[in-house]
Amino acid sequence: MTEAARTATHREASDLIPESSRPATRAALLACADTKLLLGYHYGEWTFGAPALEAAIAACSMGQDELGHARLLQGLLDHFFGLTQDALIEERPGVEFANIAFLDRPFGSWADVVVANALVDLAVTLEIGSFRGSSLGALRRVVDKLLQEERFHDEHARAWFKLAAGRNAASREALTAAVRAALPSVLAFFGPSGSTHDHPLLQEGIKTRSDADVAEDLLGRLARLATDAGFGPAAVSSGGDLWPADGLPAAGAWNPDRRRSDPGGPTAEVVEQLSGARNVEFRRT
Repeated sequence: MTEAARTATHREASDLIPESSRPATRAALLACADTKLLLGYHYGEWTFGAPALEAAIAACSMGQDELGHARLLQGLLDHFFGLTQDALIEERPGVEFANIAFLDRPFGSWADVVVANALVDLAVTLEIGSFRGSSLGALRRVVDKLLQEERFHDEHARAWFKLAAGRNAASREALTAAVRAALPSVLAFFGPSGSTHDHPLLQEGIKTRSDADVAEDLLGRLARLATDAGFGPAAVSSGGDLWPADGLPAAGAWNPDRRRSDPGGPTAEVVEQLSGARNVEFRRT
């Protein structure tokens, strides 16, 4: 497609989104794309180092899925907002990424992989599911494909969560610490309690389910999984075994453009690897 044709397509697509809904739509799609990009990167890192060959193969497969999903979402960001892949990956520093903050740095152990699979992966899948039946045809057409490919990820996460919880005391402790570390940034992905950031999207039919409902669904699923894994019924509530000791971030710290409370971002080294900056001589010109 020529640059003139691409610009015309973007102009036509952008007209489908009312001006009042554009910032929230862009933020939601960018947060999903960035989170999937970082998930793919980290899953790929654990192709080696997993506790079993089958787990390594699964990590590799899930990494490929997430990178493919990120590319589809980046295509939508280009389609609706003119954000090219170069602009999204090669021209942004880490502090402009909108991924769930738990993915900012490499995972320290397999427990982090399991929790990223069980919480982060689930969060972005549920968020994408909230666009089912969207008034935006280009978005609606990719949602079912993404959700279909995520079914294996959910099965893998549930199996490993239960296994890690029941393996031994050290494994259970590592899993507990990882959940506590991840949960604040996972919930921040959906906005603070009482936020109206996605109301314009719901009013226009761009989304069919609110982020508040999605966050409640995620906590419910985690509570059921925790119960199945042998944690107490109140593990995912204030003061529970899996609840962050310091609670959740203050609502005022939340950035609606980046869908997170943490002001940081992926490390410079991770961003460099994502952009392929070390191998520019091999790119097509």
